[in-house]
Amino acid sequence: MKQQGTEIAQLQVQQVQEQIKNFTEHLEKFAIKYKDNINSDPEFRKQFSDMCKTIGVDPLKSSKGFWADVLGVGDFYYELGIQIVEICMKTRELNGGLIEMESLVSMLREKRGDHAGKISRFDVERSVQKLSIFGNGYTLVKIGESLLVQSMPMELSPDHTTIIGLANKLGYVTAPMIEAQLGWTPSRVNLVTHQLLKEGIAWLDNGAEDGITQFWFPGIVQA
Repeated sequence: MKQQGTEIAQLQVQQVQEQIKNFTEHLEKFAIKYKDNINSDPEFRKQFSDMCKTIGVDPLKSSKGFWADVLGVGDFYYELGIQIVEICMKTRELNGGLIEMESLVSMLREKRGDHAGKISRFDVERSVQKLSIFGNGYTLVKIGESLLVQSMPMELSPDHTTIIGLANKLGYVTAPMIEAQLGWTPSRVNLVTHQLLKEGIAWLDNGAEDGITQFWFPGIVQA
């Protein structure tokens, strides 16, 4: 009985492997046939990637082999990654290395112009994930409903992200606002806002009509 069970298990494994092999072959034929669509249409590219994930294939992550040769995905994400780095470096003095995803996508589209292939938020997310392997702070940060790209080595603490999340609605926060909505002590507010100011993530505005100091976050304001 034990031997029969082993034989059945081996047969099932072989069947699964054969199914995966057949599906992979069909995917490769599909990729060849719809290469132009995959490269030019962001939504088509995402659907193709999702379909590949069902068998553990990630063509958009490949830099060598069949997928790179057929789709040129290595060049596509390499070029996009360089453009992301250029924009993040250019805007770092303004936003402290924290930029809202939709703003980054908009800047990338403007930078690439009409002659380049269309890109989506999905493409930018994938490129940032590829950049993260080099360190230097490139990572995706989820704060509330917003997705931001961080391009500085500083690790954001829960206190940092809480204040940034609070600023999402208006683009800024004030010390009284933080104390009232979060129940923090003045010393805690001062410590965290000072850190954010020091890193350039927040800007100080003492010119409000009510005289209350505002801490603005340029990186979370959509372009």
